[in-house]
Amino acid sequence: MQNVHSEDSYARADAELTVTYKQALAALNPGPQELLRKAERAWITFSDKDEALLKALRSKGILAQDALETAKVSEVRARNRHLQNFFVRIARLTGNPQAEWQIQDQQLEKVYAEYRNRLGKGDQILLRDAERAWIVYRDLDGVAANAMADLAPGIAAAAKADLTAIRVAQLRALLMSPVAQFVPRNTPVATNAPSPEDQKAVGKLKEEAQVLLKTFVEKKDSPFFAKADAIKNVPELSSSLAEQVAAIDTRFTELGRRGDLSKLLEPASNEMAAIGLLGAWPQFTRQLKAGSIDEAGAGIERALRRTPKAPNSDYLPLWTSAESWRGVLTKNAAEYQAHVNKARSLAALGKNSDAIREYEAAFAIVEAASITAEIKKLREQSLGL
Repeated sequence: MQNVHSEDSYARADAELTVTYKQALAALNPGPQELLRKAERAWITFSDKDEALLKALRSKGILAQDALETAKVSEVRARNRHLQNFFVRIARLTGNPQAEWQIQDQQLEKVYAEYRNRLGKGDQILLRDAERAWIVYRDLDGVAANAMADLAPGIAAAAKADLTAIRVAQLRALLMSPVAQFVPRNTPVATNAPSPEDQKAVGKLKEEAQVLLKTFVEKKDSPFFAKADAIKNVPELSSSLAEQVAAIDTRFTELGRRGDLSKLLEPASNEMAAIGLLGAWPQFTRQLKAGSIDEAGAGIERALRRTPKAPNSDYLPLWTSAESWRGVLTKNAAEYQAHVNKARSLAALGKNSDAIREYEAAFAIVEAASITAEIKKLREQSLGL
């Protein structure tokens, strides 16, 4: 049962968060306000799923009651600080936010893997649900923070780095909990052997992935395998291919939730990593078209991080092509953002003609619809419309 002291601490933290959230909304225009509301709703969803996991661990004696209560209060206070630093008073950004985010993301992968491996199968599912909700929350928060980019370039990446660092600290704290009666590391969890039906399902999945990937990679004339040149020319997957990839990826994910199938799925690792890369590609190209460069870069980084240490030679052209397009993204992203930031600053000063030229330079890099809209608005202002 939660004691009175912890109830008071949580109530105070929650009240402080409410005040900060209202301040953050007041600092934004209507469009960005709605983005922040979406991020806040996603945070609530994540918090609920995370609390469900913590309560499950508490019910089994894995976590002490104090650890559960501390985690809840800490999460609310962390959200409060994050809103203050990135939406209310805008913390001064230093260093390279994108690089810091990548570092924190690598740390998160390690601590998450350790935490997951020390849980039973049922609790692993709860952790996976919480982590997926956290990713949605982090990404939506980054989109909302990007609305402040004219005040602090790079703020979206900095906001994501901050949330990732918070999540890393939370998971590490749980691993060091006073009770922490986790499943001993390297101790296999007793499972039933996969059934013949399971073996057949995994075998069929691998065969389908092999056929799909081989057919795709053999199309040397496909734009996907063209020499990477400009970011605006990043190739799209056909809708039919994207649908086939999504179907295979979904079935693989469903099978992957069965802990007793993990060894059975290992022989398909090359195929499924390649399917994962193709599965991430439609979102990557959509984000580029929308001008969401940070989000596009982060998505493709996650997919490429799954590159096998020894890629199947048949699929190597796929990984090589994706790497070359990532290189183009890295090269062009900074230039694109610089033009956009300069255009916003010039527009704020009423220098519409100069701002339009900067937006046109950005559009030459990424043909984002948002840029076209900004140019149209500035031209109408110049004509007094």
